[in-house]
Amino acid sequence: MAARSMDHTQWLAKLVAFDTTSRNSNLELIHYCKDYLEGLGVKCTLLHNAERNKANLWATLPGDGGVTKGGIILSGHTDVVPVDGQKWDSDPFTLTERDGKLYGRGTSDMKGFVAVCMSLAPELLKMRRAKPIHFAWSYDEEVSCLGGMELAEYARDHDVRAEGCIIGEPTGMTVVIAHKGTSHFWVRVRGKAAHSSFALTGESCNAIDYATKLITKLREIAEEYRRNGTRHDFQVPFSTLSTNLISGGNASNTVPAECEFLFEFRALPNETVSKMMQQVRSYVETQLLPAMKAEFEELKLSSRRGMKHRRLRAVRRRPSPSWHAPLSIITTFGKYLAARRRATTVGLPAHQP
Repeated sequence: MAARSMDHTQWLAKLVAFDTTSRNSNLELIHYCKDYLEGLGVKCTLLHNAERNKANLWATLPGDGGVTKGGIILSGHTDVVPVDGQKWDSDPFTLTERDGKLYGRGTSDMKGFVAVCMSLAPELLKMRRAKPIHFAWSYDEEVSCLGGMELAEYARDHDVRAEGCIIGEPTGMTVVIAHKGTSHFWVRVRGKAAHSSFALTGESCNAIDYATKLITKLREIAEEYRRNGTRHDFQVPFSTLSTNLISGGNASNTVPAECEFLFEFRALPNETVSKMMQQVRSYVETQLLPAMKAEFEELKLSSRRGMKHRRLRAVRRRPSPSWHAPLSIITTFGKYLAARRRATTVGLPAHQP
């Protein structure tokens, strides 16, 4: 389509009108942006997910002489959180102005930033710039950051060598210049179910009991990071490790056969996930599994992936190989989000301590 110039408010109204709640496709929005930029002569690339119902958009506005390497990345996500169960005074997918403020799902987080960038594209193309500007619009930031990972891989594989990246998350106009690395791990402990009258008899193996032993160990590791770990000038100056979700058991009179939980590691620069996981694996292999085998001799060393807990499903997208044991650890996206102290990142305050 021919590019029709719009100001940032008009762009925001258009973007808000696309219901890109993370459970939905974002393709209509992405193609709208792509068609507009291509109408300005900008080369665009779509990076689809495996199901091809969502996509990232990478667009490069070249610098002087057509240079496409280096420069600055302007990045934002196109998905939004649900409006289910919320009381709105207006249609959340229709931009509404009241008392000098604009209301709609995603106006702040973060279609507003995308709208400003898109509205400025014609002016940016007219500017004399020694270096390029890259637009990087992603999918699924609200549930897994998978789209962002693929954009990072694209920039690496195509040797973009950008000098910085500005991510327009709402921060109260405070510039956040670093972000801790984030890793999520699913843990599944499998024991043996029995009537609770057979607890501790060899006829049962309580998965919740052994899950809590590991959770206790995780707390010990977390305390060590708090007391003796590396320090940096984040709001929370040390790496954090916490158990944040748990489920298990099916009846008050049944020894539970399974317990699942999720723990999260937020690492400072110079702290590694592998170091933390080495401590966890050592405890599991030398203490936890031998104790379980002593209690349940018929233990089968196998693992199965999959979550039945609907609230937790979205976190598990790219499982890594798990331990071949009743306790399996599944990592999602930790290795892609290693902390980089010098990164120019603007993020939600809740994301950055």
